[in-house]
Amino acid sequence: LQSWIPAAEEGDLIEIRLDHIPDADLKAIRDLTGKPLILTLRSTREGGYWEGTPAQYRKICQAAIDAGFDYLDVEYNAAAVLPQLNNGNTRIILSCHTELKQRKELQELLKAMLSVPAAVYKLIYNADALRDNLALFDLIETARSAGVDYVVHAMGEAGRLSRIIGAIRGNAWTYVAREYSTATAAGQLALHEAKDFYFLDRKQSHARLLGLVGSPLHQSKGWRLHNLLIQEKITSSRAKSTAGKDFIYV
Repeated sequence: LQSWIPAAEEGDLIEIRLDHIPDADLKAIRDLTGKPLILTLRSTREGGYWEGTPAQYRKICQAAIDAGFDYLDVEYNAAAVLPQLNNGNTRIILSCHTELKQRKELQELLKAMLSVPAAVYKLIYNADALRDNLALFDLIETARSAGVDYVVHAMGEAGRLSRIIGAIRGNAWTYVAREYSTATAAGQLALHEAKDFYFLDRKQSHARLLGLVGSPLHQSKGWRLHNLLIQEKITSSRAKSTAGKDFIYV
């Protein structure tokens, strides 16, 4: 972590996953960076590696709070721990990774999550096909109507598009890998890809999607060139006619 965290400081926040290192010195980790830190202890039932007891879970969560972590990811299924914690200034991310993908079921799940007080609501669902990304729009509308901060997108390569859409449709932040080799989930963008190829940190909610239709497409790299040209056009001081217009090529 001493070498990894400084290399990740190009991001706006840094997530620390303790699945494999539950005994880590959290105060020492906190002192490694001035960036906001998210502490996540992901259980095996939600795709992680943590297999400890509820008492151990509570102890680690409280240790993260006491160490000064800015955010604590608490799984919805473990929300019973929340009244036992002295939050201090640490904000709670209530998270859920589900295999559900039916739009109505996902909306009901998010509504149930909203009954638990939290700073950010994170709902990640499964996508097997491109059409499964459409559920994202319903979830965003539900979260917006409730007036809460949220992170919603789909898992898997088929859900990659939802990560991009979520980034420009109000997600509190976008989870990315420091580099491709360190991705924690299929479909996850790398930091340089999100910033230098899609320019997600510069996009606003009015940005529209442009897409290439055909098969096969995996070998196509045209989206990199198109997004670069779009960004140059949008930011050009001479492009007054593009005011209020923006696009992402996917």
